[in-house]
Amino acid sequence: MSQIALILISLIAAAGVLTDAPEQLLSFYDEVVATGQELATAGDLRSMSNMLDYEYLRRGRYPREKAFPAWLEKAFKENPGKSLLQDHWGRPYVYRVAADQSSYVLFSLGPDGREGSADDLRITGP
Repeated sequence: MSQIALILISLIAAAGVLTDAPEQLLSFYDEVVATGQELATAGDLRSMSNMLDYEYLRRGRYPREKAFPAWLEKAFKENPGKSLLQDHWGRPYVYRVAADQSSYVLFSLGPDGREGSADDLRITGP
């Protein structure tokens, strides 16, 4: 993602749009990176949610919390990209499953790393 942001910034700077304002250029770069992290994390959550729901259809239950990391690695073994154990801010995803394994909450703590803040990205199932 950062390579795309650098290319965009270079193009804008070359066009002279932000050449007189290095602070604006840095701010724009930070915004592009933050947006990319949020979109990529939201996409990961959606992919994991789809696979969790598929698991429920197959087995009639969601994985237990302790088994979630191993399940995640197995479910996405074909993924050559980054591990899905961490969000795009480098923090582990939080997975909580109901005692009867019939529902779950999966979320990222967002850029601030604090649970319950406005920047958390959350998905529930089913």
